[in-house]
Amino acid sequence: MATSGAVWGGHRGLREAACRQNEGPGNALLATLAYENVSEVFTAFGDKGVSAEQVAREVVREVRAFQVSSAALGPHLTDQWVLPLSLAVWQRQRGACYTATELTDHATTNFETIQRFLPVRIQTAKAGEGWRVVVAPLFGRRGLP
Repeated sequence: MATSGAVWGGHRGLREAACRQNEGPGNALLATLAYENVSEVFTAFGDKGVSAEQVAREVVREVRAFQVSSAALGPHLTDQWVLPLSLAVWQRQRGACYTATELTDHATTNFETIQRFLPVRIQTAKAGEGWRVVVAPLFGRRGLP
């Protein structure tokens, strides 16, 4: 049996999790950038015929794009952040916004889905090399940030 990456093991810290060498379709790489107010996680998964170097290049490309950007969030946190923000905008009836390095198809689908269920409007606009995402109450009295 081979071991895969460390997993949280409770009060004693990290431990290694056992797995079979033939589990999964290929290599995977995860990079975490921890900052004071946010942690960004970048992940790439290999497949049969995809080298470990190609998987690593994909993660490095995303990490570098995030590091040189002035955006608050990377591509994968962008779609996750919008739901709690939309709930807060709806409840407080006050607009909010954030910046993102890029908008994935998953993010834009999330935006459309949220707008079907909550009385908020989600707008996006190009902002330098990234994007600005604005969430506003649909019937609120207060303006956008």
